[in-house]
Amino acid sequence: MKITKKKLKQIIQEALLRETPTPYEKEEALRFQAEDLQQSTRKITAELLVSINQGVVTAEQGDEPDELYIMTGAAEGITVKVIKKGRF
Repeated sequence: MKITKKKLKQIIQEALLRETPTPYEKEEALRFQAEDLQQSTRKITAELLVSINQGVVTAEQGDEPDELYIMTGAAEGITVKVIKKGRF
């Protein structure tokens, strides 16, 4: 089956239109990413609190001078950026 250049351009344009998200879809995707990040942060915080209370946490200097690398006994540690001393 032969496809003309005009038909090929039309097929490509239709495919691009189907794949291009609408502004609403982009907004929804960003909202879901933000919610996932917030849930992930809450989960990490809860796991860190449990590890601290169990006394299985050790810490060392991170890659940057204002970072701590916290080893919790899990497969991956947690990197914390220190931004302020004291209470908020």
